[in-house]
Amino acid sequence: MNVQPSDLDDDGDYAESLLIEHRELSGTFPTYLSNSTLVSIWTFFELSAVRLCHIDLERRGTAAGTSREQIAKQHARVFGYGQVADYRDKNGLQDKASPESQEITNIQLVRNCIAHGNGKVASIKKPADLRAYVEAQEQAGVKSLSIIGDYLVVLNEYCEYALKTCHSFLTMQLHGIPSRSV
Repeated sequence: MNVQPSDLDDDGDYAESLLIEHRELSGTFPTYLSNSTLVSIWTFFELSAVRLCHIDLERRGTAAGTSREQIAKQHARVFGYGQVADYRDKNGLQDKASPESQEITNIQLVRNCIAHGNGKVASIKKPADLRAYVEAQEQAGVKSLSIIGDYLVVLNEYCEYALKTCHSFLTMQLHGIPSRSV
């Protein structure tokens, strides 16, 4: 809310108008902050994943002239989502996904709800999957992620969890890349 001079009451109570604006902002700002933090974490994760794929392809001797499509396929193979996840879904193999890969997929669901649906659960491609994930988190006693009405609420603690999970996953994948040949 942006207070304009015309918004002031007859006696020009500007302080009261500022107080109202402060109350409205303080109620929504933490949500914006958590959401933008999670989206930033995911952006960094994806950039790091692509870099690891480039390193992996380079060390296996296939980086020169590698197309974006080849990088995307490598990215999906190494990180267990994207095209590989689609293959698993089509062939009934989703239960064979590693727990780490599944958790990255869940964090991606949360990120997609924020980035593409502005937090509205019904606006994403797999709302049932997101609802199931949030419910499982709540049953496990995790209070940093919830759905109120049809809107996803992400708290700072979930951002910390997502950061640690992404870091662990990238570290795990890094160990699978061949050593540099001398």
